[in-house]
Formats: sequence, structure tokens, C-alpha cells
Amino acid sequence: MTMLDKMARKKSVERVKRGKAYFYRPRVTRNQVLDRLVRDFAQDYFQGSRRDLKAFLRGEATEPSLMAHQATTELRVELL
Repeated sequence: MTMLDKMARKKSVERVKRGKAYFYRPRVTRNQVLDRLVRDFAQDYFQGSRRDLKAFLRGEATEPSLMAHQATTELRVELL
């Protein structure tokens, strides 16, 4: 069983059979995934406040927590 088969069983992707082949597509959009990641990140490090997260990323936060600073530094490195 392939990874995509497992994902289809878990309803993470949609599987459509065309002839002898299966085609897969995600059940959620890229924007939905990114929105969830940002929401979870804000919840974990900024008590759920996207406003505080934005201020921190812009350098406008007065005293960011050490945990938030480390997490966003790691996030910036991963995005590069």
C-alpha cells in the first residue's frame, strides 16, 4: 500500500480512478493548510493573537517572549 493509498483511506486526499490508473488530489487547499499552520503557531506562541504575531514579525513588538523569538527564527530558517 502506498502513502497516497493510506492518505485516501484517512480522507486526506481524494482518489479518482481513470481507466487503470488512480489520480489523487488534496481535499484542502494550500491556503487552508497555511491558515491552520499560522493559527496553530499563533496559539502556541502568542496566546492565539495573530495581531501580536504580525507585530512581532514586523519588529513592532515591544518585548517578545524568548520562546516566540526562537520559534520564528526557526520558522524563517525553514522557509529559506
